Amino acid sequence: MKIKDDIIMRKRGVFNVEIKVDRNLCIGCGACIALCPNIFKYGSDGKSEVKIDNVTNINETDKECVKRAVTVCPVKAITVNE
Repeated sequence: MKIKDDIIMRKRGVFNVEIKVDRNLCIGCGACIALCPNIFKYGSDGKSEVKIDNVTNINETDKECVKRAVTVCPVKAITVNE
């Protein structure tokens, strides 16, 4: 049933993704936050963190934004699994 649900969600333009920021690598430059303020925020330590649950349903626009954030992160601290 999970596969069928995933197909239905993708047809609606909603994607289940896992987004992680490796806080040991993050330098707090804010590039991801500037690009995707709906997804990332500064944590109490000044480093980036995911605003929403690490595994979440996001729309196509946010999905593409996160992909851009992965590429611009200077220390490659962001990972995305679909």
